[in-house]
Amino acid sequence: MADKTSFDTGNIFFDTDNIFFDTARIGHRGDGVIIGKTVRLRRPEACSIGVGSIIDDFVYVSCALQMGRHGHIAPNVVLSGGGARIVMGDFVGIGAGSSVHCASSDYLTASFELPSIPSDYHFGGTVADVEFADHVLIGAHSIILPGTVLPEGFACSAHSIVRNKRYEPWTLYGGPDCRKLFKRRPHAVKLQAQRLLDGLPPATAEELKNAG
Repeated sequence: MADKTSFDTGNIFFDTDNIFFDTARIGHRGDGVIIGKTVRLRRPEACSIGVGSIIDDFVYVSCALQMGRHGHIAPNVVLSGGGARIVMGDFVGIGAGSSVHCASSDYLTASFELPSIPSDYHFGGTVADVEFADHVLIGAHSIILPGTVLPEGFACSAHSIVRNKRYEPWTLYGGPDCRKLFKRRPHAVKLQAQRLLDGLPPATAEELKNAG
């Protein structure tokens, strides 16, 4: 592997690991983190990325991000939200083409808070943190709306719209109304995850089967 290098454009200092920003500016970057060359973090100082996590190319992040251990954000994902933040637990996966929003205009009663409008003139709209517990999986091309809090083991199918409402842990949801589909089986996943975090050898196929 070639040595890591950098160059100075005159006004902006770039790390050649990324074409948009110097990855040294990231608030916290755990061991083994992989960040694609075309990932764009608008506020890298407000981002924390846990051990072993991967952010694929063409991901755009405009808000504060707290990403747990061994998470994965697939290509062409958008994480947006101005002054709010997205908090992700361990082993969270966000499928390709999905978007997670901490801020939204009010499309019903109307609001006036586009980023192109001076802040003194803003009114209305919604701004709220989004939180994912451990083992959350977001299907490709899904949309997560402001204020959504997802429990451990939540999963949604592709093209789901996930709103701020109550969800059950270890359950698969799907569709534009994010309806409940199936209960998921957590025991084998949690066993293998704990082995990884404890630095132990992976569970065998028989052990995973017996975990249920």
